[in-house]
Amino acid sequence: MDPIHASRVTNLQLHFEGTFPHTLSNGRQIQSQVKPPIQIVISKGSSKEVITSGPLSSAKIEFLVLDGEFGKDEKEDWTQEEFEKSVVTARQGKRPLLIGDPIRLRDGIGEIKDIAITDVSRWMKTGKFRLGARVAGGSITEERVREARSEAFFVKDRRDVTMKHYPPSLCDKIWRLENIAKDGAFHRKLEINTVQEFLQHLVTDPNGLRKKLGSMAQKKWEATVAHAKTCKLDYKQYKYNGTVYGRQVGLLFNCIHEVLEATFDGRTYQILANLSAYEKTLVEELMRQAYANKEDIVEFDGNDHLTLEAAASIPRSSRDLHTQVLSSIQGNYNDSGLIMDELFSGNYNDSGLMEEHLLWEDAIVAQHPSPIQLQNFSAMNDLTLISFMGQ
Repeated sequence: MDPIHASRVTNLQLHFEGTFPHTLSNGRQIQSQVKPPIQIVISKGSSKEVITSGPLSSAKIEFLVLDGEFGKDEKEDWTQEEFEKSVVTARQGKRPLLIGDPIRLRDGIGEIKDIAITDVSRWMKTGKFRLGARVAGGSITEERVREARSEAFFVKDRRDVTMKHYPPSLCDKIWRLENIAKDGAFHRKLEINTVQEFLQHLVTDPNGLRKKLGSMAQKKWEATVAHAKTCKLDYKQYKYNGTVYGRQVGLLFNCIHEVLEATFDGRTYQILANLSAYEKTLVEELMRQAYANKEDIVEFDGNDHLTLEAAASIPRSSRDLHTQVLSSIQGNYNDSGLIMDELFSGNYNDSGLMEEHLLWEDAIVAQHPSPIQLQNFSAMNDLTLISFMGQ
């Protein structure tokens, strides 16, 4: 093929579909860790419409090992020459780098199976390989078919990889993570037992965690974190209650101490996206308190708060009144006179609305009495009495 033809942007292309593992072991079959399996597809156009008929739909495809640096610029197109320069061959004295025969497409699709890389990738500049694929046996069409290129991955000695878990579980020992050897220097420095504890530290004190592994190269640190983050989380939740600027606030966490929801009445939890800027400030401050006192973050059983459905049954006008007046009490107004102005304005001088608020408060107290709730409503009652006295 002439250089001009080789460099021309093509409308035909091969591409991989499916997820390549972050790390492979040498000599073992390349396969996805999640369904569906990895496939090679031939398509045309920017829409990547699969070619299901004609000679290309049953083309013979061969696989090659590529340098992990090829494609780091994230370019979606390359010349044939650029592709061929990135092909990696076996080191001197080693057996062929890739094991596996070419496959033939069926209706434009082929499954990747019985293909393995025999050598580790640590001798590459990036420490990674990629898998490449191209049409074999000469040109089927005058137009070039652009080759496929996978994402980059590590290939490690299978004797080391067997000690690691992909993905790890929350209860796995910390040395199941990449770059942390059992009883090695990093294992001893961390003073952390499980992957769950590692992830909790990554959320609550990432700088402190990184400092403990200060001598670990940045790329290795990133690989360790990426491996840990593939862990599947469980459904346990945890809570932390505290006082921020005189206001009772509660936080709900997942199993690695990421904040999920917050409550300001001790009962109804709201997702963070629904909070006001002021409420988010309260949450951020309580997060700092919680992360500084992690021993006080306790498991949450979900039975000690007012559900959103129960809260939704309370009259809207009463909920609005409670929210607006309580936020006034907590300092959204600097002048106490402004609070009184709001109470006696046209918005709040309706005794029926005040009576409705009292009914709402009574319903909450009757259903879920608690010291937190009673404290939250004590100031509200004082203002309500002032309002009635003024009528």
